Amino acid sequence: MGDFLKTRKLEEWWDYLKPYKRNLMDITVSQTSLEDALTFANVLFLALEAKGHRVGLIDRHYYGVWRRRAFGTGERPVQQEEYNPNDRSWAPKRLTVVYIDGHMVGLALVEVAAPTLLRYVGNSTYVRDADYVAPKGRSRHAADTWTITRDCPTGRLRLVAYAPHCRVDLAEHWQENGKSRLLARLPDIVAGIEAFGAKMLALVAEGDAQLERERRQYEAEERQRAIQENRRRIEESTRQSQEQVDALIRHWAEIKARS
Repeated sequence: MGDFLKTRKLEEWWDYLKPYKRNLMDITVSQTSLEDALTFANVLFLALEAKGHRVGLIDRHYYGVWRRRAFGTGERPVQQEEYNPNDRSWAPKRLTVVYIDGHMVGLALVEVAAPTLLRYVGNSTYVRDADYVAPKGRSRHAADTWTITRDCPTGRLRLVAYAPHCRVDLAEHWQENGKSRLLARLPDIVAGIEAFGAKMLALVAEGDAQLERERRQYEAEERQRAIQENRRRIEESTRQSQEQVDALIRHWAEIKARS
């Protein structure tokens, strides 16, 4: 837990943690939900490993074929751009994966955010409007308080399983709603991840075949570019040689004309 709490400054209570360390599990939560998220992740990983599925982090040298998928924190997961320079949210340097029959399934745990009405209570502080209690025994002007709407973490967790292969778009998620907690659904989630891994097999094979076709096409284009560049250099060398010969002939002609 300590590594997650060593975070960049949080401007508001509804901010998500942004740890300085990035070699961490793929968990995106607020400080309030961190303990619940780590507890669930630990129980999930132990349950997966008890069934023979190894859980781990992929080092950066695996990148190229494999990539992390991000689906945002909104109520409905929406796949985001793989790289967005304007996105200032925290992202781990490594992928959290579980090996299902030797194939990797990416895992990400995120706290769901929802539009929330907030009320300003002074001293640069906002609280949920539903929790606001007007002060007693003192007069306040209407200008002293106002409301705004912001996306705030709800305390509800979402687990995303996704295909980390760069040519496979496939994902599934399990999300807490009301009193339905992920921990209570653990057996179904483990079975769902296993089924997801089995569903990935054919798609990953096709993705590998697509990458191989792209590699061959790239190599063919590179060979063609090399042939064209070699031809251009030969033509340029021939042109320069001819210009040198022509210059020598002109120079010799000028010498003969003066003699």
